[in-house]
Amino acid sequence: MLAVGIDISKSKSVAAILNQDGSMHTSPFEFHHTQPELDAFIKYILNNNQSATILMENTGHYHYPVLKAFQEAGLPVCMVNAYQIKKFGDMDLRKAKTDKKDAVRIARYALEKSYSLVPYTSMEQKYEDLRFLARQYNQRMLTLKTNKVFLLNLLDETMPGITNILPLTTRAPGTSLSVLFINRFKSYDRIKKMGKSRFLDAFEKIARKSRNRQTKTYGLAIYEAALRNITTRGENEYTLAAQDQCLELVCESQKAAMPKLLRLTVPCSPLSYASMSTPLKMTCSLSSLQIFFSKADCFSASEMQMIFSQNGAAIFSMAVYIALFLSEHRILNAQPC
Repeated sequence: MLAVGIDISKSKSVAAILNQDGSMHTSPFEFHHTQPELDAFIKYILNNNQSATILMENTGHYHYPVLKAFQEAGLPVCMVNAYQIKKFGDMDLRKAKTDKKDAVRIARYALEKSYSLVPYTSMEQKYEDLRFLARQYNQRMLTLKTNKVFLLNLLDETMPGITNILPLTTRAPGTSLSVLFINRFKSYDRIKKMGKSRFLDAFEKIARKSRNRQTKTYGLAIYEAALRNITTRGENEYTLAAQDQCLELVCESQKAAMPKLLRLTVPCSPLSYASMSTPLKMTCSLSSLQIFFSKADCFSASEMQMIFSQNGAAIFSMAVYIALFLSEHRILNAQPC
């Protein structure tokens, strides 16, 4: 048996191969993540006519080209957390750290722990896909929150107190009354120049687009706020331009965060809240989890969007954890609708 240890880097890696007795079969060598060099490496392993335990660290996405090449060649690959290799290396008296020494250390780990190593499977790929979705969603939500903070800061100067009357809701930017209002009127100074009757007429038109029934109440409250409050940059063209741009970014961030990532059908079987692990229970509230577990067949895109809109955007991360949990109960598919 051969023990192959691969120390992964961004575009190249270092490999070391040990014999079963721990002696060096092949001195550590470097190879790039290109098809010719990977093919040559794979051919070299296959030509030895010995079973090989191939081990590499899980290094974000850098190991994907190597992993793909080995899997397509039919060679099983094992993955290990980098921290495990570090703790394994703590036993060495001389703790020099180079790529070549790391590759030898990984090969020694593969040799000594071969009985406990499990080849990478499609199941682990599902975990990777779900983690990727969670990271992408969290990144988009962070962008959304940042832009909202910038927009609220600008509104404090152009329309102070407006969010007390019209809360800033962006889940449906095309029909959100607050979004339509800010886009149309810009600042209190412009509202005062319009006059009461003209403003109320204009406000009623945009309120119809948002299907809001409290048009007159909101309109009067906003006009009174415009007369009462002092704006600091209500007529500043640069501030209004920045406000328009920030509002557009908020709307685009909201669109990017919700529809595309929610277009998943997650098959599931009816499970109970009690069957979940404690860390998973701590991820979200009992009521939110019961919504998911009340379903017997699957969540369509519209159902998931309804659940998220009723329980907050943070539930997407919870859904990913639930999907991970469900995948352990033979639920393997998460495909686009």
